[in-house]
Amino acid sequence: MEHNYRKDQSMNKVIMYVLKLLLGNWSVFYIYRKTLKPTSEAVDSYVVKRISSEKHQLHFRVADEFVCSLVMLWGEEYKKRNFIKLLSDEAKVISVETAKKHRGHGYAVRLLLASEAFAYSKNIKRLYARIWHSNKSSIKAFEKAGWVRHSTKVELKLFSVVPIKFTVGS
Repeated sequence: MEHNYRKDQSMNKVIMYVLKLLLGNWSVFYIYRKTLKPTSEAVDSYVVKRISSEKHQLHFRVADEFVCSLVMLWGEEYKKRNFIKLLSDEAKVISVETAKKHRGHGYAVRLLLASEAFAYSKNIKRLYARIWHSNKSSIKAFEKAGWVRHSTKVELKLFSVVPIKFTVGS
């Protein structure tokens, strides 16, 4: 008997519609964490030489061409967002973006690793990141860079009105 994928897709749309009616808008994020320490490991000098840093951003360029960027916030700058409660020596990576033609080559991992030395130089001892549960490429990059999943954060609006937020894990 042949499987009817169109029927499955239609059923999934119906289920998602019913869930949206009942639960309203919902989001599931994984919270990743990395504890920093002074390291004797060589930092990727190829990346470091090509990083330009602005206030809270690191940009990785090759021959003046954008490859990837990372935005990290801490202190007063982060308090405006306040998605995760941070201590004074903690920061949150709020964005990692890689140009389409450079994806899949490990540049995001290299920039994450190089950013640790930058953060440590700013007296940051722990980094956090929030990643959509379905963003497989980001999850893979953070895990390759040695980050660990700390918790799962769920946000939903019950009946599209009542906001509910909870965290599963640490």
